[in-house]
Amino acid sequence: MGFLEDVAAAKAAPKETSDAVPVIVNGSLYELVFERADGDAWAECVSRHPARTESLIDRRYGYNFNAVVLEMAPKTGRLADGTVIPAEAWADLIPSLAGAEISGITDAIWSLNEWNPAQEIEKAKKALKAGSRRKSN
Repeated sequence: MGFLEDVAAAKAAPKETSDAVPVIVNGSLYELVFERADGDAWAECVSRHPARTESLIDRRYGYNFNAVVLEMAPKTGRLADGTVIPAEAWADLIPSLAGAEISGITDAIWSLNEWNPAQEIEKAKKALKAGSRRKSN
């Protein structure tokens, strides 16, 4: 497959989704899932949230980590059963959650948009390097 065919296949492929993130809302358990954001939407969001100088996590990633992932939550999240959550419900939901629940959400979104793609690139580089070593032997 060539580059243009790979681009078309990538566009047609379903987006990667997170594992379910459990949250308690009004005493009831719900599961949220998130999908990988479009790269341009992620980059634009990151560009609007500069790192806080006093925040170690922000300095590590170069942007306001919490602001980015929590802004992306309503754009990429839904209930695990497929139910879309309206933006106004997200505005009420986020502040009502416990810290552990927010951490689950931020971990899921960050993994989909930063960690997983970085790991895919490293894996592809290693495979390419291993393939060229075999060809030269």
